[in-house]
Amino acid sequence: MFGAMGRATRSTHQDWVLAAYAAAGRGGVDAIAIEPIAAALGVSKGGFYYRFAAREELIEATLEYWSAEARRLMQRCAAIGDPVEQLRAFLQLAMRDDRLRSVDGWFFLHASTHPQVRPVARLAAAENVAWFASVLAGAGVPADHAARRARVCWSAYLGMVAELASDDLPVTDAAIAERADLLVDLMTSPVAPRPDRGKTID
Repeated sequence: MFGAMGRATRSTHQDWVLAAYAAAGRGGVDAIAIEPIAAALGVSKGGFYYRFAAREELIEATLEYWSAEARRLMQRCAAIGDPVEQLRAFLQLAMRDDRLRSVDGWFFLHASTHPQVRPVARLAAAENVAWFASVLAGAGVPADHAARRARVCWSAYLGMVAELASDDLPVTDAAIAERADLLVDLMTSPVAPRPDRGKTID
């Protein structure tokens, strides 16, 4: 709802969460601050307290929204029939989503010790790794190898998030597709026989 000067006079709980999510993409958990978000919404700071008891509640709601976004992406990719293409789609879509990629970078790489962020980030990472392992197993990778590769895949994804946040890699569809294709090829390659490391050389 807007007043005579075009300034919003009301905001919903979801308005605050979406604005906080956008702020987190720009500056992490520290950017989830009441006054700047109120200004971005065009409402008074006092309006915040009709929706939340404290800033910590807004942070919690933002973390819940972030986690849900990743789950929605996994569900969307799971609808693809080919597991290899599921993984490829996830990597490309996650990296092309500027906001999700930015928030991933802040919460996983820069705010993982924050008392509210840490448990949510750890759970989100575990969910992603488990999903990767399931997809890789579906692509024919033996279960034990799929579990190990899933952890490598997750680490590689976070590395690409960090790389895209710098100026080292242009955020273009071509650059993202190249990285995603390379990672998918590595993760789904046949498992090569390994020598018995338990043997000793006489």
